[in-house]
Amino acid sequence: MHHEVFVDGISEITVTGPTVRIDTFTVSPSEKDADGNPRPVHRERIIMTLESFMNARDLIERVARELVQGGAVRRVEPPSEKATAKSASSPNFPSRYS
Repeated sequence: MHHEVFVDGISEITVTGPTVRIDTFTVSPSEKDADGNPRPVHRERIIMTLESFMNARDLIERVARELVQGGAVRRVEPPSEKATAKSASSPNFPSRYS
């Protein structure tokens, strides 16, 4: 029997010398933050060598590319810096820093 762990995401990646530590999290069904939203809690830590981490990165990029090419997901380009700056200003809420 194989041990499987579900995670909602990665909370932190730490590189110390030749070792990479990837901390994962799940969203708690019972623990809430000050606003009453589910709180992310530490789940597992994956520890691997730098070489293994870079190999995993290459594999993730390949699978992501295949998902986009196959139409399973759509890539959304982040807004350009110029567009972000323009959308951040509003005639209703003038910037104090302009």
